[in-house]
Amino acid sequence: MQEGMCKNCGSIILLDPNQENCHCLFCDCVFPAKEALEIKRNPQNYEFPNEEQPEYTGEEINPQHKKVNANLDQLIERREKRSKGKSKPKYAIEKKEIPNVNLSKKQVFTIVGIVLAVVAVFLVLTLPQTVKRDQHRADITAEFKKTLSDETYNDSINFDQGFAIYRMNNTHVDLISDADLTKKDARNIFASYCKVRADVHQIDLEDTDKVYSDVSIRIAMPGKGGYLIQNTNLEDLENLDSIEVLP
Repeated sequence: MQEGMCKNCGSIILLDPNQENCHCLFCDCVFPAKEALEIKRNPQNYEFPNEEQPEYTGEEINPQHKKVNANLDQLIERREKRSKGKSKPKYAIEKKEIPNVNLSKKQVFTIVGIVLAVVAVFLVLTLPQTVKRDQHRADITAEFKKTLSDETYNDSINFDQGFAIYRMNNTHVDLISDADLTKKDARNIFASYCKVRADVHQIDLEDTDKVYSDVSIRIAMPGKGGYLIQNTNLEDLENLDSIEVLP
């Protein structure tokens, strides 16, 4: 095998000097092999016109063509075998066709109507309860504030920022006091709130479970700890040990 040079485009050609012609892979030019060898030896003496050549459809001339084609065939065959041998990975995500749901205007309006009806029913059921709860909460706050004023605790509580009532039935209270309250003070505040809440909610004071046991109160004294009273009946209030001391 020797190197020659294409007389048309100047590309290197591997050829058999014993063959009559050679074939350029780049421009399809077919010409005598001896001429390609001569051009390779003295390329400075030649000009390369780089003209368009007719497509060569005859038998393969250059031996490297056969070798290249054989290598390509082997490469393609190996890739096909590897592709067939590979199993589908377990983590592969299967593409699922999403059904095309075409809804008519009537169906769309029906769905929207159902959603609006559900929302309306929800508001009808919850809105009156919420309004009633908020009204009770305002009444409890006003009456509780008055009661604590009579018991000299009112000045130590900021009802704007240090007092909050929670839950639908107003059964939990958080309050912050600047005073150094004792367990007895915490018990008195708890009892006062329970009585005020029972009065606003029209709960019979004889029903001690609803008046006291359902209610919890958390009193915080910044820098001094606090108290938590919960699940406590009227009889338990006499025992100050039932009041949990908060750090």
